[in-house]
This record gives sequence, C-alpha cells and structure tokens, in this order.
Amino acid sequence: MQGFNNQVKDVNLSELSNIYLSTRDGYSIHLGYGTDLRAKIGTVRAVVDECRRRDYQPGVIEATVPGEATYRPDTPA
Repeated sequence: MQGFNNQVKDVNLSELSNIYLSTRDGYSIHLGYGTDLRAKIGTVRAVVDECRRRDYQPGVIEATVPGEATYRPDTPA
C-alpha cells in the first residue's frame, strides 16, 4: 500500500462497494469500490500528510475517485 500500511489501524471490507480504512491517528477514509486502489491510496496518502502538516484534526477523507479527495473534520456528537 505504497508505504501507507504502517499508518492503517483497520480496513473494513464488509461491503466491497464501500471500502473504508481508519488510520492510527483517527482519520476515516472512504475508498468506495475496490477499483483503482493504487491511485486512491496514493491520493489518500498525500491528503493525510497535508492534513497532518496543517494540524487539521482527524476527520473523514472521501477518496472514491482516483486523484480526487475531500476532507471534512469530524463533527462532535
């Protein structure tokens, strides 16, 4: 996983059309379908690194389209 596997806490594959990852520091990542995973993981890795660099709080990263991702902070319950 492009050097990203040491940052992954868990992977949810219960629905292959809705793959999710969680990082050890609290980011939830939605990858959608299992297609183009190399491109999606590369995008996610860059986005997570940038969020950390900017000191963003953990949140949700939507990366269902290769090369595109959005970040939103977790909302308090």
